[in-house]
Amino acid sequence: MRRTLLILLWTAMVSTAWAEPMPQAIAAHFCQLLVKTQEGRLMSLHAFIRQTATINDSLSVEQQFVDYVFQYGGWQSLRIFPHQQADGTIIWLAPDDIDLPATISEEHRKYISEVLPRMATEVEATNWATFDEYTNRLLKYQRIFSATAPVSQAEGSTIPILIGILYLIFLATSFNYHKVTRAFESKGMTVS
Repeated sequence: MRRTLLILLWTAMVSTAWAEPMPQAIAAHFCQLLVKTQEGRLMSLHAFIRQTATINDSLSVEQQFVDYVFQYGGWQSLRIFPHQQADGTIIWLAPDDIDLPATISEEHRKYISEVLPRMATEVEATNWATFDEYTNRLLKYQRIFSATAPVSQAEGSTIPILIGILYLIFLATSFNYHKVTRAFESKGMTVS
């Protein structure tokens, strides 16, 4: 009985450790990170947690997940750090991976082991803007080292092409209209 009371007391203290929950937008931004699952699937943290999580209080699923990751040490096993091996395959590493490949530079080893604990410190201090900047850097790291392009970047490159095509159609139509108008006027006819 005493042990049960101690566990309940500890749980109550831990669950109220943060007076201010992480803002939903910042938690959702963090959940844009890619993660390699135990089944070997690559997906966003958002998709990963939506498969199994349910909302059971006033916090969103993303807020609950980030709470778990940083309050209970779940960050240690998140395989969110891509690394391209010599044969070109991409492996995903977690901060608690003991045997990092020898091809990983010292700078990257340090980043993998230190960035999430630093983010946990920012969560503890409720420095949401700094936490969000770390998330931006992690997203950039993933884009660079996983050889993946974000969907918005791929979609964004087609917009200027479409605008260019529409502009050329407008110019061609406008040019032909004026050419036809001048031809009719030279023969004494009017275009209405």
